[in-house]
Amino acid sequence: MNATTIDTTALAVTSDENTKLQFKAAAYVSWVVTGIVFLLLIAMRKRLKIAIAIIRESSKAIQKLPMLLIWPVVPTAFFVGLVIYCVAVAAYLLSSDDLTSAVKESAATFNVTTELSAAEELPAKKLQQVLLAFHVFGFLWTNQLLQAISICVIAGSVAQFYWTPPSDNGKRTLDARFPIARALGYTLRFSLGSLCFGSFIVAFVQFLRIMLEYLDRNTKQIQQSNRMVRVALLSVKCCLWCFEKCIKFLSKNAYILIAMKGSSFCAASARSFKLIFKNMARVAVVNSISFFLLFLIKLTVTLAVGLAVFALLSKSSSLSLSADQLSLLGGETVTSPLAPVVVACVLAWLVASAFVNVYDAAIDTILLCFCEDTELHGDTSSEFMSKELQRIMGGDAPNREGKEGKPQLIQVAPRGEGKSTSPPGSPARFETPVERMEETDI
Repeated sequence: MNATTIDTTALAVTSDENTKLQFKAAAYVSWVVTGIVFLLLIAMRKRLKIAIAIIRESSKAIQKLPMLLIWPVVPTAFFVGLVIYCVAVAAYLLSSDDLTSAVKESAATFNVTTELSAAEELPAKKLQQVLLAFHVFGFLWTNQLLQAISICVIAGSVAQFYWTPPSDNGKRTLDARFPIARALGYTLRFSLGSLCFGSFIVAFVQFLRIMLEYLDRNTKQIQQSNRMVRVALLSVKCCLWCFEKCIKFLSKNAYILIAMKGSSFCAASARSFKLIFKNMARVAVVNSISFFLLFLIKLTVTLAVGLAVFALLSKSSSLSLSADQLSLLGGETVTSPLAPVVVACVLAWLVASAFVNVYDAAIDTILLCFCEDTELHGDTSSEFMSKELQRIMGGDAPNREGKEGKPQLIQVAPRGEGKSTSPPGSPARFETPVERMEETDI
């Protein structure tokens, strides 16, 4: 037999050359991408400065309103109560006996034109499913309403900060003694209907997604026999997911405009969409930077908590613990700290997300206030911008006078007052633009 020999040296050389070519191509692509990003940063340097200034202004608002950091405790407590209530009601529904209707014989003595047996009765199992579906939708709607109220309170508090003209030293002094309580009062008194309508839309889309998942699980055999049905279900699920994200984005900005101006949900949605569309580049840059920054905050908090728990529970750190500290651990060391560390990291991520969402809502509020300010007063003629924003936008100092020598102010006041230009009895946060009126508290 003739033996066939393979030149392994040639194969190794060929493999090395292919690897070099791949790394070389990757290096060229990296250089091109880096160059494009560098050119984009140069072209968008002004928008980057504006984004940084808006984030700094949001930090100043949080610093001026420190109680906002405690505010997430309130909606979280209501959410926990809602979950307990919904779980209890669902347990009662699932454990209930068949619901049947009983007709008394005495009812036959009445003079009726149709037989009692002609009335259709919903089957017990189907009736239970209808009640569960109604219960699930109620949970979704209430949950979205709690989130809407939370966003509106944060936005109303931060909007009061922005629409207060800064003094010569750049500091803002709020007129209201309790701005968060004032924002909550305005929200519950004037804007609850708009928030209910907006939360209903989001909850309805979420309910459609749940019904689609239910339909997907009950049609597995049909999907296996017919690929088109499976593709159609996946396509509809993807479209509903995207639609829900868009609705949530528009609703959040509408809630901010509701807190800022007291508009209805539809008017606020249209106005916020117009502002975002006109300032699309600014919004994109601010959202990108804030997303990266807030993600780093949550990641840092989570890693710090995880490392602290790991150091506490690991065997090496347990040797240096005192007797009191060891007694807290039951007098024993944990052999594998992986599970406690994972649980601690998950809880830390959830807690950090709850408080970071306040910062996120503050950034979005300052951004929309800035867009509304530039829309009303121009890029450099507003008295409400901070000195940093004025300098970036090209103004030397805030212009305290309007075109006719009168201050152009967005006034925090309830409608129904004598000088209000709005219909009597309708809610208002900020009248735009009007002369400075006397300060009116709620």
